[in-house]
Amino acid sequence: MRNALLCLFLAATVAAPGFAAASFTADADATGVVVLWFAGQEVTAEVRAQFTLSGTLVLEGVGTAFSVTARASGPGSGNLDTLAVEAWVAVDGAGMTDAGDAVTLRGGIAITSLDAASTTSTSGRGSGAFYFLLTTTAGTWAIEGEAVGEASGSFVVPDDPHSMQLSGAGSFVLAGEPRVWATSENAPFPQWPGALLAALERQAAEQESAAGGK
Repeated sequence: MRNALLCLFLAATVAAPGFAAASFTADADATGVVVLWFAGQEVTAEVRAQFTLSGTLVLEGVGTAFSVTARASGPGSGNLDTLAVEAWVAVDGAGMTDAGDAVTLRGGIAITSLDAASTTSTSGRGSGAFYFLLTTTAGTWAIEGEAVGEASGSFVVPDDPHSMQLSGAGSFVLAGEPRVWATSENAPFPQWPGALLAALERQAAEQESAAGGK
């Protein structure tokens, strides 16, 4: 559970090429923590990470290369019997294209079928569906696809003494299909799964709270 959780949240990057008329593929590297709380047979998890990704958005056969730095966070839940956790992790980042134009990334990734290890360190592979809005000076694209990669980590002294905490890093590859998206005040996101939209709202509220405290 723990290392795959790291795996999949890190995967929350952005993707770029392929050789289709429209495609998105990207490579991502991330570092972060997974915090675990136990209550009877129930497991609650919290993912926090920072990642960098580089990729290419291909439109009508023309590729735009970009780099993005982002933060990812989100809650998860599981069962102590199986040590399987599911989570929705929200992603928010910004960067630039190779031409120097601004790029923003917003969305998230679904984390499922997470494996657990009882040792002091873990490593493994994982995959998950991702949903992104990528905005450049040319417009905004909704992108959905799959992230696949590997992660490894070790248990560390937790910030919360009532929890367990895993710290680690991972590398991932993302690939998906973009479609033009017109963001509006009434519809800031596509019709994504409700759990992802809730994670995005939670992340936005945390950012507003942090900004208000400064």
